[in-house]
Amino acid sequence: MLSKIFFLFFGFITLFAPIASSNAGIPMLAVLWPLYWALFIPIILIEWYTVRFHFKNKAPSYLLKTTFVSNAISTFLGIPITWGILVLIQLFIIPGGGGFYEGLPKYVGFLAAFTVQIAWILPYGEPLINWIIPTASTFLMIIFFFTSYFIEKHSIFIIFKPKDPKLWSHAMWRANIHSYIFLYIFLLGTFIYRLLKNS
Repeated sequence: MLSKIFFLFFGFITLFAPIASSNAGIPMLAVLWPLYWALFIPIILIEWYTVRFHFKNKAPSYLLKTTFVSNAISTFLGIPITWGILVLIQLFIIPGGGGFYEGLPKYVGFLAAFTVQIAWILPYGEPLINWIIPTASTFLMIIFFFTSYFIEKHSIFIIFKPKDPKLWSHAMWRANIHSYIFLYIFLLGTFIYRLLKNS
């Protein structure tokens, strides 16, 4: 039941992202989370291939299982929870994080849009929004990288209880570096394509 509510809520955000962009801004989870799910299988294969170099004595099927389970937990729970925490910080902790910084120089608002307002972008309008989204995505993916690494590593520790946790930590660190390079290249290519298409 909880999982159905979870999917309905974030499905609503994803479907109504265009409406949000014109009225209350853009929840960046609606931009990045579908990308993580769309590339879920390639990400698993990249991380599985990387991990295999560290554990040549373990069965490939076992390594595939660990990367699949840890990535599923990270993608399903880690990414949206991290984003939710960032939204709460933006709205309730960072001074002016949920506003346009009215009365201050214009560059202050621009700087805020590229830094402290990365979780939920305000409706700044074009052409600025075309640059804010890729920049915010870059900052968010850096945060999500550490989230993914932490959750995937500890998911393996808790569920599979490996006898060599240090080696697993190192393997998952390298695996996440490789998968996030792939994710960012794909994301950057998508933004460039849309920019050229709309120019």
